[in-house]
Amino acid sequence: MKGVRSLTSNGLAITFCAVAVAGCGSPSATPAAQYRAAYATFSAAATHFSAILSTLLPPVNNPAALARAGGDFASAIKTFDATILAIPFTGRAKADAAKLANADDALIADIALGINTPGTNLINDNGQAELDVNALDTDLGIPLPNP
Repeated sequence: MKGVRSLTSNGLAITFCAVAVAGCGSPSATPAAQYRAAYATFSAAATHFSAILSTLLPPVNNPAALARAGGDFASAIKTFDATILAIPFTGRAKADAAKLANADDALIADIALGINTPGTNLINDNGQAELDVNALDTDLGIPLPNP
């Protein structure tokens, strides 16, 4: 279920892992189905944020627009994390969902810094979230895309 969006700014590739938003689906749905529903909603938010970000970089000529877009995306991440943490995962999937939510906290902190975020922090924190998405996908038997 890995959903990523890449863009390049000043020769620096930034990939936003689609990691967050609402809509968990029916409570009687399997945990994997609930996760897929939450992920699909988040993926739309990640795609929207990447599209906005690509219009602002380089250089960021509109820090206020970046702050608004980042705030919306951070909200989507928080909603996704709350949703996946409420899914009745067991075992490794439960642990990996918690790990993903923790990785997202670092990503949200990076987004909050806006134009002051060091690119390496954003890339590293997003990369960790992406690894955690892949681990959760594997736990749930969701095939990873071919690179």
